[in-house]
Amino acid sequence: MSLGKNQAGVKTVQSLLAAKKPGGNKDQQEKLPKRDTRTHSDVSEESIDNIDIMSIHSDLKDIKKSLQDTVIQSDLESSVDALKSANYNEQYSRKHNIRIVNYPEKNNEHLHAEFINLVKKDLKINLEPTDLIAIHRIPGKEGAIRPIIAKVRNTDTKIKIMRSKKGLKKDIKFHDDITQKNLGLMSRLNLTGKTRECLVL
Repeated sequence: MSLGKNQAGVKTVQSLLAAKKPGGNKDQQEKLPKRDTRTHSDVSEESIDNIDIMSIHSDLKDIKKSLQDTVIQSDLESSVDALKSANYNEQYSRKHNIRIVNYPEKNNEHLHAEFINLVKKDLKINLEPTDLIAIHRIPGKEGAIRPIIAKVRNTDTKIKIMRSKKGLKKDIKFHDDITQKNLGLMSRLNLTGKTRECLVL
């Protein structure tokens, strides 16, 4: 074997060894993917942190919904309480009222005197003119006799009249003057048979 061939073979071996040494081939080293230097403990801590953040977001979402539901419920309760209070006040303002139905209408009627005479004649109760505070007709169904509202002076007077109302003749009726809400409630109770005639004071 000639000297020239031996030298060529040595160079070839040297070049192959140099490629395998660190820094021997810069292009190949640059193309190698960068290794993740984080430890298993680091990865575990990051996973736990992510889970904690997700849990916090979920808890905050639940708290927000709960607060919204609480506010809505509170608003509803306030509205219901306001309606109950308004209905109570309206009914209280009518505590001395008597609703009269089927009392015939005529021109130039004098309801104040007629009511006192009616109570005296049919119910055998003597009323003083001052016992009747006010009396007037209110709108009714079209084509029907308009009802009358009579306001008496006190509770005792109303009780005496209402307890004797069975003495009324013809088709004239005396009723308590109740609010529309209470009237609707009593109508529903009547349908279920859970109510009986009562006096609203």
